[in-house]
Amino acid sequence: MSSTLKPLQSEYRCSDTIEDLKRLSTVFEHVEKLLTLAASLHRKFSNAPRLSESIFADYYEFYLPKMGTGAGSGDVKHQVKNTSTLQAMHQQVNFITK
Repeated sequence: MSSTLKPLQSEYRCSDTIEDLKRLSTVFEHVEKLLTLAASLHRKFSNAPRLSESIFADYYEFYLPKMGTGAGSGDVKHQVKNTSTLQAMHQQVNFITK
Protein backbone atom coordinates (compact mmCIF):
# COMPACT_ATOMS: atom_id res chain seq x y z
CA MET A 1 0.00 0.00 0.00
CA SER A 2 2.84 2.36 0.77
CA SER A 3 4.21 1.83 -2.75
CA THR A 4 1.01 3.33 -4.17
CA LEU A 5 1.47 6.48 -2.09
CA LYS A 6 4.68 7.54 -3.86
CA PRO A 7 2.97 8.72 -7.09
CA LEU A 8 0.50 10.70 -5.00
CA GLN A 9 3.27 12.76 -3.46
CA SER A 10 3.64 15.81 -5.62
CA GLU A 11 3.92 19.51 -4.92
CA TYR A 12 0.26 20.28 -5.45
CA ARG A 13 -0.98 17.63 -2.99
CA CYS A 14 -1.67 18.61 0.60
CA SER A 15 1.02 17.25 2.90
CA ASP A 16 -1.57 16.53 5.62
CA THR A 17 -3.43 14.22 3.27
CA ILE A 18 -0.24 12.33 2.44
CA GLU A 19 0.61 11.98 6.13
CA ASP A 20 -2.91 10.72 6.87
CA LEU A 21 -2.59 8.15 4.08
CA LYS A 22 0.78 7.00 5.46
CA ARG A 23 -0.73 6.57 8.93
CA LEU A 24 -3.68 4.70 7.44
CA SER A 25 -1.28 2.43 5.58
CA THR A 26 0.55 1.70 8.83
CA VAL A 27 -2.74 0.90 10.57
CA PHE A 28 -3.68 -1.54 7.80
CA GLU A 29 -0.30 -3.26 8.15
CA HIS A 30 -0.88 -3.69 11.89
CA VAL A 31 -4.41 -5.00 11.32
CA GLU A 32 -3.08 -7.50 8.78
CA LYS A 33 -0.53 -8.80 11.31
CA LEU A 34 -3.19 -9.06 14.03
CA LEU A 35 -5.53 -10.96 11.72
CA THR A 36 -2.74 -13.39 10.89
CA LEU A 37 -2.08 -13.90 14.60
CA ALA A 38 -5.81 -14.35 15.31
CA ALA A 39 -6.12 -16.98 12.57
CA SER A 40 -3.10 -18.82 13.95
CA LEU A 41 -4.47 -18.72 17.50
CA HIS A 42 -7.88 -19.91 16.32
CA ARG A 43 -6.32 -22.87 14.55
CA LYS A 44 -4.19 -23.76 17.58
CA PHE A 45 -7.08 -23.40 20.05
CA SER A 46 -9.35 -25.56 17.90
CA ASN A 47 -6.69 -28.29 18.08
CA ALA A 48 -6.32 -27.91 21.87
CA PRO A 49 -9.80 -27.32 23.33
CA ARG A 50 -8.74 -27.87 26.95
CA LEU A 51 -6.10 -25.17 26.63
CA SER A 52 -8.55 -22.60 25.29
CA GLU A 53 -11.13 -23.54 27.94
CA SER A 54 -8.57 -23.03 30.67
CA ILE A 55 -7.39 -19.69 29.29
CA PHE A 56 -10.81 -18.17 28.72
CA ALA A 57 -12.65 -19.52 31.78
CA ASP A 58 -11.95 -16.40 33.87
CA TYR A 59 -12.89 -14.11 30.99
CA TYR A 60 -16.34 -15.63 30.59
CA GLU A 61 -17.01 -15.71 34.34
CA PHE A 62 -15.67 -12.30 35.33
CA TYR A 63 -15.22 -9.86 32.45
CA LEU A 64 -18.06 -10.76 30.11
CA PRO A 65 -20.94 -10.03 32.56
CA LYS A 66 -19.41 -6.64 33.37
CA MET A 67 -18.89 -5.46 29.79
CA GLY A 68 -20.73 -2.23 29.06
CA THR A 69 -21.67 -1.57 32.68
CA GLY A 70 -18.90 0.92 33.48
CA ALA A 71 -17.63 -1.23 36.34
CA GLY A 72 -14.03 -0.71 35.26
CA SER A 73 -13.90 2.87 36.49
CA GLY A 74 -13.89 2.08 40.20
CA ASP A 75 -11.85 -0.20 42.38
CA VAL A 76 -12.59 -3.68 41.17
CA LYS A 77 -11.11 -6.51 43.19
CA HIS A 78 -10.58 -9.49 40.97
CA GLN A 79 -10.26 -12.85 42.58
CA VAL A 80 -9.74 -15.97 40.56
CA LYS A 81 -12.11 -18.62 41.88
CA ASN A 82 -10.39 -21.69 40.58
CA THR A 83 -6.96 -22.12 39.13
CA SER A 84 -5.86 -24.93 36.92
CA THR A 85 -2.48 -26.19 35.90
CA LEU A 86 -1.87 -26.65 32.21
CA GLN A 87 0.11 -29.69 31.28
CA ALA A 88 1.31 -30.82 27.91
CA MET A 89 -0.72 -33.98 27.38
CA HIS A 90 -0.92 -35.05 23.78
CA GLN A 91 0.40 -32.23 21.68
CA GLN A 92 2.56 -29.18 21.88
CA VAL A 93 0.97 -25.84 21.03
CA ASN A 94 3.17 -23.33 19.21
CA PHE A 95 2.06 -19.77 18.54
CA ILE A 96 3.16 -18.16 15.29
CA THR A 97 4.05 -14.48 15.48
CA LYS A 98 5.52 -12.35 12.75
